[in-house]
Amino acid sequence: MTSVNGNRKIARKIARKIARKIARKIARKIARKIARKIAENRPENRPENRPENRPENRPENRLTLS
Repeated sequence: MTSVNGNRKIARKIARKIARKIARKIARKIARKIARKIAENRPENRPENRPENRPENRPENRLTLS
């Protein structure tokens, strides 16, 4: 039978592993949330700046070559 300290060491090791896994999961979730916020505020992603929404690219404003 292993000593109490040995068992404690193993328990701590497992606890640390689980804690790291959970911390990584939470960090990834937060990072994704922040990335989404940044992407929303980028000028090229704003609805009014999208190529299909630009006045010069609208079908009714497009110059036809016929």
